[in-house]
Amino acid sequence: MSEIRLVLADIDGTIVQPEAQMASPEVVSSLREAESRGIKFAAITGRPFWMAKGLLQDIGFRDPCVFEGGAIIINPETEQVLWSKTIPLDTTKLAVEYLAKHASIIEYGSGVMNADEVNMANIRQPALSIWASAPAEYADELVGLLKNLPNVAVHANAGPGGDFSRTGIQVTHFEADKEHAVNKLLSLLRVDKNHTLAIGDGDNDLPLFKGAKIKIAMGNASDVLKAAADHVVSSVIDDGFAEALRKYTV
Repeated sequence: MSEIRLVLADIDGTIVQPEAQMASPEVVSSLREAESRGIKFAAITGRPFWMAKGLLQDIGFRDPCVFEGGAIIINPETEQVLWSKTIPLDTTKLAVEYLAKHASIIEYGSGVMNADEVNMANIRQPALSIWASAPAEYADELVGLLKNLPNVAVHANAGPGGDFSRTGIQVTHFEADKEHAVNKLLSLLRVDKNHTLAIGDGDNDLPLFKGAKIKIAMGNASDVLKAAADHVVSSVIDDGFAEALRKYTV
């Protein structure tokens, strides 16, 4: 019998197709089956809470989840913030300035905007995270610039929304990536790492893997993540998440 008590799951490209707002019936069914065996679920996602809560509430996620790439832990039922870590204000401004030079869209604070609409004078508070979609040819340059900023973690994922001409870049406090947030989450839930399974699809899920015992990569995952995984399942379009639950949590 499986010793898994908690599943740590990325959302986009894992539970649902990128940017989708509804899970397949097969995925929802597999979640209910696993719950009946006493397994808990936590989403570990780059999405801000406002962008993920409808999906998670529809699916029936009840336990605390990690949002903004690891910057905040929120209970999706009560919307209570249980832990958070922000990027210092000066660093927030520099990161937005770097990204706005090449990005098409950028997200920080409470919404998404076109990069040419960014007004640096309006940035008056530290950000939980900063996300931008930039042309793939500028990704390495931008990641290099951002990694030189103090106290940040930077992750790049190819093909946001399935557009592989672009790269999604996310910046968080260095103590607020998926690894650090998962460690905090396990403490809050009083679950030992040896009883966890993590599943994801992107390079930004490598820190997530560090926080889990069993590591599952989706069939549509990056080659880097697949190499770090214990197992590879079907792609998101073929309900690989449901496959993982039924194979590795029973």
